[in-house]
Amino acid sequence: MKETEEYTIGIAEKEQEQKSIQQATSNAQKLRKTYWTSLLTQLEQNSFPLYRNISPGQDQGLAAGSGVGGISYVFIFGKNIMRVELYISRTIPEENKMIFDGLLQQRETIEAVMGEGLEWQRLDDKKACRIKLEKSVNGFEEANWSEMRDWHCIHMKNFESAICDPLASIARASLGP
Repeated sequence: MKETEEYTIGIAEKEQEQKSIQQATSNAQKLRKTYWTSLLTQLEQNSFPLYRNISPGQDQGLAAGSGVGGISYVFIFGKNIMRVELYISRTIPEENKMIFDGLLQQRETIEAVMGEGLEWQRLDDKKACRIKLEKSVNGFEEANWSEMRDWHCIHMKNFESAICDPLASIARASLGP
């Protein structure tokens, strides 16, 4: 009898824990969609067309094409971090590494245009590569969002300006038309 009671209590606690997790996930998704909507509005007001045809989602990331297939400019909005990144994830892993290496050869120039150092992640044990700039934040505190949107806007504009031409040049030379 005691074992049955403990088992029943255990199941009830597990169900309650599951409901709490689902509620937290749902709240995070709603917050993200609200944040992305406000960021996209600000980008439009600042005449930054890269994200013009992108719809807000509920995910942690919001991506826009770079003009080279399989390579995206991505905003990240998390509970504790925000970032801008170039995510290189073409079908053929060797192409990703080649593009990353080509950009890495231009690191000094890219970071000079960017105005600060970037984190270069070749991710040799993975298919994709990433170049990013990250900042710690309390992302789920809406009082921080104005500052966060400003940071995202400024840094993505600078990021795209720094990487766009080198990326297009590498793609033309290595991948063909």
